[in-house]
Amino acid sequence: MQNFPTLPIDWASVDWRYVALLAAFVFVSTLIGSFRRAFAGALVSALLFTSAFVFLTYYPHNLPLPTALNVEKAPSAQTPTAQTPTVAQAPAPAADAPVAADTRPYPSRTVTMVIPFPPGGPSDVIARIIADQMGKSLGETIIVENIAGAGGTLGSAHVAAASADGYTLLAGSMGSHVAAPVLFSNLRYDSTRDFEAIGLTAVAPVAIVARKDFPAKDMAAFIAAVKATPGKVKEAHGGIGSSSHMACLLFTAQFGLKPELVPYRGTGPAVNDLAGGHVDFLCEQVVSVAPQVKSGLIKAYGVTGDARAASLPDVPTMAQAGFPQFDMNIWSGLWAPKGTPKAALAKLSDALDKALDDPGVQKKLSDLGGAVPGKTERSAAFFDTYVKGEITRWNPILKAANNSQSGPGSGL
Repeated sequence: MQNFPTLPIDWASVDWRYVALLAAFVFVSTLIGSFRRAFAGALVSALLFTSAFVFLTYYPHNLPLPTALNVEKAPSAQTPTAQTPTVAQAPAPAADAPVAADTRPYPSRTVTMVIPFPPGGPSDVIARIIADQMGKSLGETIIVENIAGAGGTLGSAHVAAASADGYTLLAGSMGSHVAAPVLFSNLRYDSTRDFEAIGLTAVAPVAIVARKDFPAKDMAAFIAAVKATPGKVKEAHGGIGSSSHMACLLFTAQFGLKPELVPYRGTGPAVNDLAGGHVDFLCEQVVSVAPQVKSGLIKAYGVTGDARAASLPDVPTMAQAGFPQFDMNIWSGLWAPKGTPKAALAKLSDALDKALDDPGVQKKLSDLGGAVPGKTERSAAFFDTYVKGEITRWNPILKAANNSQSGPGSGL
């Protein structure tokens, strides 16, 4: 009769997890044997016990147990094994060890373009047109996220504080970067220091529009009507610091008008209320109001610029209407957080340039009343210098206009 081999037992190295597993097998087999008096029950019990014995005797203990039982066993300091390295063999990494940088070529994942205004406004419309085409050039999707509020400052502050890796961009405007520093005292970003310029995206003339049943027949009659009823005519704008707010400040200050200001969370809601007759007039770039003027929901009295807007050929320029002193364009552009790698900025600027060259993009912007910047106006360097010049130009104008509008009934 062949005897089973005797196995020396080193109780100090016994892995008690396996003992617990054996006990579980014995317990289960005992239960089955007690409830199953038939031969089949006894046979199953014997098979389970035998399987447990073979498992514990010959199972290679360097393999992991099932997850539920695989609680790490502390190795013995006296008997280190090949499976439990000592500290000298596997030193723990330092807590402040640097994380390996992403070495994949930019961009290697989705890019987010933040619009600091609600959907439907000029910045939103232009950014979505640009983002779609830029994504095709970059080979990655650019998703658009609206973070609106406080005249575009909430979304702008969000991007200023984002990781400078090229994956978070700001589709801002002269409102967020020129007006906000003047009109907001506790701004959480510096428009000249906290961003990297990518490029100018569009330039658009301003239109003076009113509810469709406003009684004035032309610009002269409109200005006279507003001037004759200070605090009575309701002027809508897209929020303090927005481009429409800037345009209205300049317009009303130049002609000595004192309307009641009605601020909105973006141009889209303001235009909707104007079309609904809840407010009386609005000063906004043609891109935002051309569709409503064409459909007859609102009326336009004049547009800025040397020539009539292609999207509103029947609306006279301010000069043609007899008021050449009111002249301004509203622009928008792209920025990234300060410190974004130069290689990423270069690719983004190149993608923007290609997007603006696309015939489809040019047609969409033209149909809305916007103008595509010329080739010499698209570089990051030009845009950076341009924005700083706009800040210098508008700072005294905004301060003077804002002071003239403050007071009872101003809405500021």
